[in-house]
Amino acid sequence: MPRKEPRYAVIWRTIKILKHFSLDDLEMYVNMTHNIRRAYIRDYVNGLIRAGFVGRRQERFSLLKNASTAPAAHVLNQKLNENKEL
Repeated sequence: MPRKEPRYAVIWRTIKILKHFSLDDLEMYVNMTHNIRRAYIRDYVNGLIRAGFVGRRQERFSLLKNASTAPAAHVLNQKLNENKEL
């Protein structure tokens, strides 16, 4: 049986595809194939903002240029978890 893809990897991949999105957009696209709660999506996006991979202007978010060279999703998730401890 194949391993289930981690939630953060699904969100990160969707952000990389969309590049510009609202939280509603991201939730809609992610939940087409996976059942991930809005609160988790919001927290992950906020972590990406703090890490400098996503920018925010009002209710819209954008993948920043430096994110194209960002590490794999699992490494990003580890960095975001480290930032939570600060």
